Amino acid sequence: MKFFTLIVLITIYTLCHAQDIHFTQFYASPLTLNPASTGHFEGNLRIMNNIRKQWKAIPVPYNTVTIGADKHITESEQPLSLGVIAIHDQSAGILAVNKFYISASLPVKIGSTKLHIGLQGGLVMKSYPLNQLTFPQQFDMSTGYFNSGLNNSEANLDQNLFYPDFNAGALWTWKKEKTEVEIGYALFHLTQPRETFLPGSNKLPLRNVAHGGAKFFIHPKIFIWPNIIMMQHQKANTLMAGSNLGFMLPGNHLNANYIFAGSLFRDGVKRNYDAIAFIAGIKFINLEIGISYDINMSALETATHNRGAFEISIIYITGIPALKNKTIPCERL
Repeated sequence: MKFFTLIVLITIYTLCHAQDIHFTQFYASPLTLNPASTGHFEGNLRIMNNIRKQWKAIPVPYNTVTIGADKHITESEQPLSLGVIAIHDQSAGILAVNKFYISASLPVKIGSTKLHIGLQGGLVMKSYPLNQLTFPQQFDMSTGYFNSGLNNSEANLDQNLFYPDFNAGALWTWKKEKTEVEIGYALFHLTQPRETFLPGSNKLPLRNVAHGGAKFFIHPKIFIWPNIIMMQHQKANTLMAGSNLGFMLPGNHLNANYIFAGSLFRDGVKRNYDAIAFIAGIKFINLEIGISYDINMSALETATHNRGAFEISIIYITGIPALKNKTIPCERL
């Protein structure tokens, strides 16, 4: 059974569109999207949490969790910002991936726009429990079952893998009245580190990411929030695009600013259509929560019964500037 699980893991891993983790709500995971997104927010400190559970129809689904924070270090129009993020990814209960990165970003004002330059460096750790797997050589003909006590003939396999990893990116932003636009590009695995459990020098290829987003009002209380991302990792290409529709909320007991909902599609670009996702969320003064659900449309739809992934994103920001013109209610005498 464990060998079968390993085969399924390898097959799914091969069919996946990229080796790195990805989120449907990619715009809500800024430190995994682009190092230049570090510090791109209004406030003092931002804390982020993303949870993704994928392919629950298979015996052991994929789970990804990230938690990170970034902060403005200097107080100016162009503040230096630092961020940290920890990532844990568990693939089919077998392959465990842990990553820890530190990032820095600095915006440069160019007229009415800003160009953010970011760098990121960290450590990647991958492991799997070899003693919990069974291999063809361990099949006992006398019993008709696999015997984990038999030699698996896999002496050259490493169970742990460690390597440093470095990323860089740029982000162009423009904001005016009730319109915001951002366009970014990031390059991951700059040093192309060695990544293999087998003897050899298999190198992790560069990953290119281009992304964009906007938020503009079509009515005093209604806005459109489109987002797009294109990822290229060797021969694997992924395109995700979609839009949310947001509604501003009048004064309410929840102190909610707005709610939003929308959809997004994921495509393999000339390879296979992957999934369609539905998104919803709510924004408070300091807190934004988003949820999404992917419906699998790829070649794996039979095995997964179209059940893709459930995802939740949480962003909490402290030190948001107070409104300049705040109305203080008072009773008439």
